[in-house]
Amino acid sequence: MARVVFWDVDTQYDFMMPDGKLYVPDAERIIPSLKRLTDFAHRRGVRIVASADDHVPGHRELSDRPDWKETFPPHCMRGTPGQKKIPETALQNPLVIEPDPLARGDLERRVRTHQGDILFHKHWFDVFTNPNVEPALEILAPDDVVLYGVALDVCDRYAIEGLLARRPPPPAASFGRFFLPGPTDVHPDVLAAMQRPMIGHRSSAMEELLRGMAPRLGALCRTARPVLVGTASATGFMEMAVRNGVRRRALSVVNGAFSERFANMVLAADKECVRLDVPLGCAVEPDMLRDALRRTPVDAVTMVHSETSTGVLQDVAALAAVAREFDDVLVLVDAVTSVAGSPVEPDAWGLDFTFTGSQKALALPPGLALGVASTRMLERANTLPGRGLYFDLVGFEKATAKCQPTNTPAVSLLYALDAQLDRIAAEGGVEARWRRHEAMRMRVEEWSAERGIAYVPREGRRSWTVSCLTLPAGKDSKAVVGGVKAQGWVIGSGYGALKDTTIRIGHMGDHTVAALDELLDLVGRTLA
Repeated sequence: MARVVFWDVDTQYDFMMPDGKLYVPDAERIIPSLKRLTDFAHRRGVRIVASADDHVPGHRELSDRPDWKETFPPHCMRGTPGQKKIPETALQNPLVIEPDPLARGDLERRVRTHQGDILFHKHWFDVFTNPNVEPALEILAPDDVVLYGVALDVCDRYAIEGLLARRPPPPAASFGRFFLPGPTDVHPDVLAAMQRPMIGHRSSAMEELLRGMAPRLGALCRTARPVLVGTASATGFMEMAVRNGVRRRALSVVNGAFSERFANMVLAADKECVRLDVPLGCAVEPDMLRDALRRTPVDAVTMVHSETSTGVLQDVAALAAVAREFDDVLVLVDAVTSVAGSPVEPDAWGLDFTFTGSQKALALPPGLALGVASTRMLERANTLPGRGLYFDLVGFEKATAKCQPTNTPAVSLLYALDAQLDRIAAEGGVEARWRRHEAMRMRVEEWSAERGIAYVPREGRRSWTVSCLTLPAGKDSKAVVGGVKAQGWVIGSGYGALKDTTIRIGHMGDHTVAALDELLDLVGRTLA
């Protein structure tokens, strides 16, 4: 009910003022701070929950011979000035709840309908001896409690310990609700695999691990070539593509934020970049690429298969076929949100360098990059200076051939990759994984058509892993994403120029149509 409450413990005259019956030394010095806290809460609409001693003769806490542990001299006697709260911490329209037990329904009605602060009277120093405090706390269900007072050794301590003892356990992480367009959910079995003990990166155990993964990586990436695995983000292998594949000038197909990054990478590597731009939400078609290549000689083409910022899936097979019509033009492909989520065929399509990242459709934690280089790409790399050291393709190929890492790898992520390759095989291989992703894309298409919510890309050019949807007029992505998050689910807002007007649903990795249906139902209610 309440995200934050302020909890005022017994800021009453008898405790706060030097002439009070049970004065806490120097308590008056914090009165200005207590006033600031009270004023802040009332300005910001934060509910104050307060406690106050409300004694009459005979209460077990009162004694003429106090032990100062469980009994104290008479104080805060009902009807006396000392029982009142000091003016600086005065409550607004307080709902006073006495220590007499209330029926749960009656208490809940009072708490939920009341618009002001709450004051619990108590007959002993522990506020939780008022039997209505605990159920009221359950009704309020605050995420955070800001507690303040003066009697730290007694009343405050009991309140703090009582609140901590009744604090609800943190919710268990719910797998299958994290639909961000990357990183995406990681299956508990994969996370568990990461807890295996470390091994040396030059050990026989590391060689066995990499050798054992090699055929499964080839099946995943649909290639007979070695699959390179590096400890880096996919952007690292984007730099590898440029430094090892562009001789002098590249044509960059730009249709979104990540293809823009690819073009900028060409410039960062001191190469010439010729751009072929299309509007956001559009794909470059084969004739457009052919015309551009006829006008401008280049030695490489960069492109993004599945543009995560807009949800556009380009026809890379057709674009690569066009590029191969021109002599000595390499095809460099960012397949970050397509590998393992939709068909990607480096060998069959004639792609010269294809790369992805672990945190997308592979459904691993971020930190690994995977790539496949053609023989043409390797031959080109051997002729180029300035390949760098960490992303030197020639060095990567040599190390991979020996089942060795080039540098100290993220060992735990390799364990995760090994476990996930087994899970993909058990699912029916990468083709079965593609079918599940296609089914999720088709489900979003059905849902959006039923509700008249437009896709950013046109039909036939929609990613199988990321759906980018235009929000109805008057709806804001921040509010929609926040509304979904409040229910324990995560989606992405738009990216760049589309940030405020679109949402992105990352239905990739190990997500299912069933979980997607739950999410879409929630999104629909949020938009209503």
